[in-house]
Amino acid sequence: MNQGQLFVTQNQQQYINTWISMNYCKKWDIWEGIREILQNQMDGITSLIGKANIRVIPFGPNQNDIKYQFNFIHKDTNETFGQILYNEVNNTLSIWNNGKLETGDLLLGGIKDQLNSEEIIGRFGEGMKLAALAFVRKNKRFSIITDGKLWSFSQKTDNNFIKNGQPQSCLHWKGGICNIERYRNKVTIEITPFLLDEWIPFIDNFLWLTQRNVGRIDAKNNERKIIGQLLYNKFFWNKIYVKDIFVQKTEENNGATSCYFGYNTDLELDRDRNAVKN
Repeated sequence: MNQGQLFVTQNQQQYINTWISMNYCKKWDIWEGIREILQNQMDGITSLIGKANIRVIPFGPNQNDIKYQFNFIHKDTNETFGQILYNEVNNTLSIWNNGKLETGDLLLGGIKDQLNSEEIIGRFGEGMKLAALAFVRKNKRFSIITDGKLWSFSQKTDNNFIKNGQPQSCLHWKGGICNIERYRNKVTIEITPFLLDEWIPFIDNFLWLTQRNVGRIDAKNNERKIIGQLLYNKFFWNKIYVKDIFVQKTEENNGATSCYFGYNTDLELDRDRNAVKN
């Protein structure tokens, strides 16, 4: 994985409108974007080797005792199936896993169907597009590199769409060719500028990335299948995770702790990952 700036050898086309208004999903911010990208990465790796075979290894420099780069390897073969890398020189977060996307996957509803597996977290293919929307709104460069091709996203107005007499601002994408062979047979996301202080606070929102000591008590159904967990660590008090991803905190009484453990459970959430309150 090259952590430097991408070099594009050829622009294949002009920017194309995705037909997604920049005003769509106004509540989506940096957190929603990074949540979708890391969820997609885990789904991609899980679909190849199964969740039980994934071992996540943090590495690199520490920042407040938290390592912020990660290898995803097969626990038996030690083969690498994905990485999360951070380049402090150009403030770029790079996330990749083995796989391939096609231009048809850029369509709303065009993403390949996920495997019919309870291990797969993702349910909505539009998450990747909305992640691009969220990052572009925050003036960050969002790029997808797949099989030697580079797709970059930008905010542009389109005179074909008028409202109240004004052309509408939409999310656009543009294709190019990346000259770095190591990107082939991988799906890579690059986000820049993405400050280290922006990235590190999100790490504990993913239980497969957190480096905190997580004590777990499993809850099982009548078939002995794990359907949830209690998380015993002061850091996780009052927190609700769904399939290892942070969703929300439980209510507090005047700022006081109301629950001396956290929950990790399996709920069907809507597109915005809203959990059931209380």
